Amino acid sequence: MSGESRDEILYIYDRVCTREAKHREVLREYGLLDASTDNPSREKVYESPYETPAKRRTRESAGSASSAPRQGESAQAAESAHRERAKSAPKAGAGSAYQYRPMSPDGGEAARDNRFRAGIDWFLNFFESPESRAEGEMRSAKRRAAAAKRWKEYRHIILTALILLVLAVIIGAVCYRVFFVVQDVDVTGSVNYDEAEVVDAAGISLGDKLYSFRASDAEGEITFLCPYIKTAAVHRHAPTSVTITLEDDAPAYVTNIWGDTVLLSAGLRVLELNPDEVPDGLITLVLPPVDKSVAGRVLVFTGSRAERYIRRVLADTMASKLAEGGMIDRIDLTDEYEITMEACGLYSLTCGGESDMGLKLKMAYAAITSGQLEEDVRASINLKEVGEATVINDYRDGGK
Repeated sequence: MSGESRDEILYIYDRVCTREAKHREVLREYGLLDASTDNPSREKVYESPYETPAKRRTRESAGSASSAPRQGESAQAAESAHRERAKSAPKAGAGSAYQYRPMSPDGGEAARDNRFRAGIDWFLNFFESPESRAEGEMRSAKRRAAAAKRWKEYRHIILTALILLVLAVIIGAVCYRVFFVVQDVDVTGSVNYDEAEVVDAAGISLGDKLYSFRASDAEGEITFLCPYIKTAAVHRHAPTSVTITLEDDAPAYVTNIWGDTVLLSAGLRVLELNPDEVPDGLITLVLPPVDKSVAGRVLVFTGSRAERYIRRVLADTMASKLAEGGMIDRIDLTDEYEITMEACGLYSLTCGGESDMGLKLKMAYAAITSGQLEEDVRASINLKEVGEATVINDYRDGGK
């Protein structure tokens, strides 16, 4: 790089500028200075603005005494002695004094004399040429300027997004409180309960906020407080209506639990405790120990294994032709391996375990409807062996 172009190398002070421009600025600020008196305030010790008046008077009296010319000494000699004392005084970086360096890389501000840092910088930049250092400084300055510009743009975007979000939240809250209010509840699908009972069980009132309740919670409350409802579906229709679609349940079994007569649905839900009248055609169940029996909820048995085999046996039974024809009167499920049933008021079915229950009930149906059994005569049908049903007639009490 030539000498002329070297003078135009950009340096970073408080801004990016050429060395010549910065030099002109320094001359305008501090005047024409030579090397010996480039900055008379260099050796000036920093004076604290919080210094007490007593200390200030002591320091000023000491300074005036030291700077006053001695008897027989000229003013020029006194000035020379003062300069010698200033040169021999400790540097500003050695104590708590500060130096003012207008041409320092820190932008002309007061800074401590950090020779160790300067040495580290010199060592790191030892193998770099002045041109490469200047280029690196220029790239760094451009990156910082670009980063500052990007940050300003991002800040504007973020601020705009936040303002729009706050406005959207405010508008949404106002619309929700003003427009989304329940004004109509439509209930369909039930003949066991009227609309008022269902709405009261759901906990929905006119004037409530449309989204102030959970649909699943309302459905659970309906099936719990209205046991003869099998399923409930709650749907919102913005902005002001709610529909509740119901499916009624019916009793399929009757049993005795802890001395209470309990009506059960096909899914073993408790529909009613101690009813005034037991409907006709229900199958009587004899169950193993029950842990919980609550109206509107499914029976909870003491053991999980008992619930599994009971449900499988009942599923096969209700799918059989005996159940379709209303022939089954009673099912005893107390023993998992000795399941018995009563059909048509005359026949006792010994089924054994739960395995192949569907085939066993087919055998029983074939034996009962074949016409080989004597009319009005009690009989025991052994179904433990799949493929062969053993029938034993009971002629006690006149055959009935």
